[in-house]
Amino acid sequence: MSDDLLSIGEISRRSGLTVSALRFYDRQGLLPATSVDPFTGYRRYHATQVRQARLLAGMRRIELPLAEMAAVLDAGPDAETVDDLLQSHLRRLETGLRQARSEVGRLMALAVDGCARVRVDGARLLQALTRVRYAVARDPELPALGAVLLEGDEDGLHVVATDRYRLAMAKVAVAGKTVTAGSAGPGGGGPGVLLEAPALDAVVAHLAQDAGVVEVGLAHAGLEVRGASSDLAVAGMDAAFPDYRVVIEQAVGQDTLSQGVEEIEDVVARTTGEGVRHAEADDVVELPGGHLVSRPFLLEALEGVGPGGQLRLPSGVGPLVLSADDGERLALLMPIAPREAP
Repeated sequence: MSDDLLSIGEISRRSGLTVSALRFYDRQGLLPATSVDPFTGYRRYHATQVRQARLLAGMRRIELPLAEMAAVLDAGPDAETVDDLLQSHLRRLETGLRQARSEVGRLMALAVDGCARVRVDGARLLQALTRVRYAVARDPELPALGAVLLEGDEDGLHVVATDRYRLAMAKVAVAGKTVTAGSAGPGGGGPGVLLEAPALDAVVAHLAQDAGVVEVGLAHAGLEVRGASSDLAVAGMDAAFPDYRVVIEQAVGQDTLSQGVEEIEDVVARTTGEGVRHAEADDVVELPGGHLVSRPFLLEALEGVGPGGQLRLPSGVGPLVLSADDGERLALLMPIAPREAP
């Protein structure tokens, strides 16, 4: 054996890769052996391949796909390319971790019949429920999306509705101590309840009559509202709601062009002689950057978010993001694909 060549056992010891992993990467062409004995099949490697083996060992530990492993090795000393590849994978891992934490929260709350009790301002909860309702789905084949989700965590209540084409969320901060049972760890999402239209109407009517701070009890089976003068209990819907947190994180993390909401309101809104906004059902408006959106949908989203805030337009394909200045209300709206030229 040449002094410059290492046995597969030696390169395994120096790199941290198992012998079977080295054989696999040889077969895949990522780390081909320098020499293979034609009679015994023993593989030998040049000493300079230790660095590549160590790179493969590290990329294996973070579960980098084979194609990207090859791209990193091919990039050689091109630091920018290597950084882009590794950072892209890191973002995928972080997204996967957030999704896993959220799912653990759902499982924990379901497994132990989790519940949460929060004290919130009743008027603000009423406003949140009315501001997201426009995004409730009307498709009978998607019953879970025909409801509004109320979810409790350490920040208070998250009120969410979506019909797949748009999503509306409003947050209601806690007005007192939050007591939870059976909730998940950080980022788990906490217990929540789905309210169909009749239950939602009952809660809205109750809050309109009983102002002030209320205690809200959330559980999979239903919701309780305890006010100063009366209490209310409504049943929840037994269905699974989409993981809205992931959708929002992806939309907020996309490359966007930002501008103030007020700068486009005059362009978007058409008014009657009395100054009231209106729009036909099939009315479409073109926003800066060439994005086509439903004017009625956009008007509802603007009203849901409230005055001020920011509109972020995707630089590529993705939803529009409307967010209030205080961060307590947010709306996503999918653009309409432009018609192909005849």
